[in-house]
Amino acid sequence: MLKPLQLALADGDTVHCLVRGSAVGHVPAGPDAAGAPAERLVRAALRESGPGTDAAPPREDAASVAAAVGDAGAATGMAVLARAVLRLRHGTPLPRPGRPGAEDADPAGTAGPVRAAVCARGAGGVEAYAVLEEYAPEPAAPPPHPAATERDRARAEPAGSPGAEEAELVLLSAPTPAHLVATAQRLADFLASAGPAPGLAALARSLRTGRAAMSCRYAALVTGTEPLARLLAGLVPEDATDLRLGGADPLRLGAVPETRAYLAALWAGRRLDQLRDLWLAGVDVDWAALEQGRPGAGAAVVPLPPSAFLRSTHRLGGGPAR
Repeated sequence: MLKPLQLALADGDTVHCLVRGSAVGHVPAGPDAAGAPAERLVRAALRESGPGTDAAPPREDAASVAAAVGDAGAATGMAVLARAVLRLRHGTPLPRPGRPGAEDADPAGTAGPVRAAVCARGAGGVEAYAVLEEYAPEPAAPPPHPAATERDRARAEPAGSPGAEEAELVLLSAPTPAHLVATAQRLADFLASAGPAPGLAALARSLRTGRAAMSCRYAALVTGTEPLARLLAGLVPEDATDLRLGGADPLRLGAVPETRAYLAALWAGRRLDQLRDLWLAGVDVDWAALEQGRPGAGAAVVPLPPSAFLRSTHRLGGGPAR
């Protein structure tokens, strides 16, 4: 949940926001709670945040959480933090029922990064105050010169290849075919939504390395997110490969030490169709290890819709009603 920024970037984590400064202290109860002790906490947190942060940013506290979801009890501090992180992550001030919208404006009127303060108070009078800041990633490196791009493509492509966009192997899995279809539809809706879609390479990498491989599987070789969305939207349970009936890894390749080198050779040769077939047959593939030798292996995982859960009805009983 909390990491130094450089370590998080090196690990490919999704950075939701930055913690710029914090302070913890005891604030007496009663009418003086919002007086000098609390103000000292605010000033201490702002000092920790670095220069140019004299003005306190818009604040999230128990009152804003209670207005939205009611009394959160012992989870109030986490609810306040999650609310502020979401606000910064999505770049839009969260609504605060019953509170003036002016509180969501930047009081300093600067064009710098957007910040938010979170405040939580424990039952014993201990109060914590932290300053959060939106994360603005470094701008991407400029694309290579067109001439260099053509030379690189000529080296990478076999003679006579059509020169189309490189295909990516997209993997989905779930515990049952019905779950798989629901998850595929959720991802198709995400790709067809109005917001910016992630790049195909990053999306495929995130699905391969960021999710567990379950018994019902689907794999597609595609060259763009639009054809992928169409495939996923039309997925039916019969398209799933179901390994629950004892057909996983029929050749027992997973028990052979040489399999790792064989899979690495297929990956290095971009034999994605063979890798797809092996994965669908139940062979365990360490995609993260294969990605290590590929450019962009340290790229951040793309936030994608989670796997779908299906509603089911369960009845207790069997005996006479009482």
